[in-house]
Amino acid sequence: MGEVIRKQTGSYFNWYEYDNVFIVLNEEERDAHDNYYDIVKLQEVLYNRKTKVLSLPLYFVFQLLIKDSASYHSVYEYGEKMIQKYAEK
Repeated sequence: MGEVIRKQTGSYFNWYEYDNVFIVLNEEERDAHDNYYDIVKLQEVLYNRKTKVLSLPLYFVFQLLIKDSASYHSVYEYGEKMIQKYAEK
């Protein structure tokens, strides 16, 4: 999922270890991630250092499969929304 988003958005995002991105986030962003830090701390995330946009496709899939994602109903829907939002025009 993440690689499809990365390629379809014209490499708007790059892959990073979450711990490498976590240190550059501001306090508000770090606080927002506290509820799932243990789950993603060993995963890679999509991040744009210029715009500071962070995407957690692996966490989303985890939510969808284990919990219930309120924001999206499928992996396909999540991918489509991310591609539409960040695709180079």
